[in-house]
Amino acid sequence: MQLITAFAASALLFTGALAQKQSKPFYLELKSDNSSLNGHVLDAGHEGAAIEGLLLGPKASAVPKKTANYYTFNFNYTRSLPNDGQLVWNLEGGSGNDSFSESEAMTLYLDPSTNVALALFYPTNEPQSLSFDHDNNMYIQSYLNDRVNPPQSGNRTNLYNWYMCESNYEGYIYNTLNWVYGTKYGPQNPSCQAVNVTRTFTKSS
Repeated sequence: MQLITAFAASALLFTGALAQKQSKPFYLELKSDNSSLNGHVLDAGHEGAAIEGLLLGPKASAVPKKTANYYTFNFNYTRSLPNDGQLVWNLEGGSGNDSFSESEAMTLYLDPSTNVALALFYPTNEPQSLSFDHDNNMYIQSYLNDRVNPPQSGNRTNLYNWYMCESNYEGYIYNTLNWVYGTKYGPQNPSCQAVNVTRTFTKSS
């Protein structure tokens, strides 16, 4: 009986550690040498049924004080790993008793023909894990270096391989946020422009 009780207590502690918390809302602003991108925010744009991409939005200065839903994002994390989590957007719809809100996590969609992956929000059990640094720049961690033989693992590298590209997803063609895989070569999509993606908490938060 004591063993069962101890196991149950451990399970409760483990479950509590995994319980997700959510940050205050923020918008995502682009930093780029390209003046047509620099200072613009990203917005969640329709790319299919319950599927949204991160599209180029207006200048941050034009975003209303109480940020509209399609500009607003959150960061889901656990108490034990507060800087590792998922970027989420809340899909809202309907009205009255039929209204709903669905929290969708960002994942990276990669077609076999390219090294450029499209950042998409949709219901998924495999969200992309990411983080924000001390300057609130969004990055993805890697522990693998396969540019040596044999490949090595164990040393953490923070990657900032974000690009704005003209993307084609199921016929939807937009200027969207993408991720370029690897550390040696650039994007094969010639429209891609390198950006940093910076988190700025909304005024109302």
